[in-house]
Amino acid sequence: TLCEVLKVFHSGGPLHGRRVLVLGASGGDMAMTADAARNLGLEFPPIPPAQVARLREILTDKVQIANPFDFHTHIWFDRPGMRALFTVAQRSGFDAVGLMVDCPPADKADPTTYVDVIDEFIAAFPGASTRGVVICSLPESMASSTREKCLAAGIVPLQGQREALEALDLAGAVGAAWASGGRVELRTPRRNHSVLPADRPRPDTARTLAEHEGKAALAAFGVHIPRSRVVAPRDVVGAAEALGYPVVIKAVAASLEHKSDAGGVIVNVRTATDAAAAAQRLSSLSNTLLVEEMVADGVAEMLIGMTLDPQFGQLLVLGAGGVLTELLRDSVSLLPPFTAAQIEAAVGRLTVGKLLAGYRGRPAADVPALVATALACARYAEANIEGLVELDINPVIVRPAGLGAVAVDALIRLA
Repeated sequence: TLCEVLKVFHSGGPLHGRRVLVLGASGGDMAMTADAARNLGLEFPPIPPAQVARLREILTDKVQIANPFDFHTHIWFDRPGMRALFTVAQRSGFDAVGLMVDCPPADKADPTTYVDVIDEFIAAFPGASTRGVVICSLPESMASSTREKCLAAGIVPLQGQREALEALDLAGAVGAAWASGGRVELRTPRRNHSVLPADRPRPDTARTLAEHEGKAALAAFGVHIPRSRVVAPRDVVGAAEALGYPVVIKAVAASLEHKSDAGGVIVNVRTATDAAAAAQRLSSLSNTLLVEEMVADGVAEMLIGMTLDPQFGQLLVLGAGGVLTELLRDSVSLLPPFTAAQIEAAVGRLTVGKLLAGYRGRPAADVPALVATALACARYAEANIEGLVELDINPVIVRPAGLGAVAVDALIRLA
């Protein structure tokens, strides 16, 4: 993917956006394109009506016009017809138009007609209002002569279907970032300027803040946390009644990083009797307990993480949260500069993004509040760049739209 996105940059710089049209003579290729782009930020809007009308004249009603666009092989051998088709496609208002075609190897079959189609795509390109791309789904099916021909015409030859789509997505993201006017400032911890990355403080030697300490530190930067009390086991009932039921009661100890696995979290405590029983049970793990209000109306549980890479500085991780985080493996990593639009788009690409948007009649989540929480974490990491080893909020409970997002657990490690 890196090589392919560099081709895009070399042939004209980043894309202006992520609105793309992909067309080819294979319905299978177009279906696979839609599948491969499912988790990317690429947009496949409909072809505009005026261009649809012109395409109907060229292709008749034998072809269904869509995006991705399977134009079939009815005019495959009609070179003027193919050029007319490509001329319309390349002037339809997309940020990039890609022709997907795989030429057979010359020593196995005659590739002449495939090369002719590519030649017509190139011939239609001068004066186009888009970036032109030729895509082969199999990297080895694009001859060096085809690559050179495309590059000479200002068209990007991309090899590999998945890699090509990812390259277009990344090129569009860079173009959007440049257009926003945001200033990129790379900051890394000073301690890493003179030592090898392997010499950084290891997580097992860093100091871990207690959960309530970490939450308080994040709250100072705008992260919303539950109302809570830190008490001895004998005072749990009074704290629970002061906060109001239901509550969550947790054991507090820096060594309990995964409290749920150790039985150190009891949720949905609704009575004084239950609170007393929870205190008795948790006192075997710690002499200090955290009592906090329970967030019961969450739409989804999310993870927000921050680490500091010795080369790239801050690295923001967003993903599905909760106790199944490692199993789901639904996450995305972002490099600075962090913007609300960038974070929201990344969340939308996650599988859990469908849940946040309102899945099967469930309420939509307060995504802006989730984005604000991520930005607050980035501000904390920026302010603590010299000492932060790891920041992990899991979960952030995202409530229905307009009701906010709450960090109900936090792990912070400092050098």
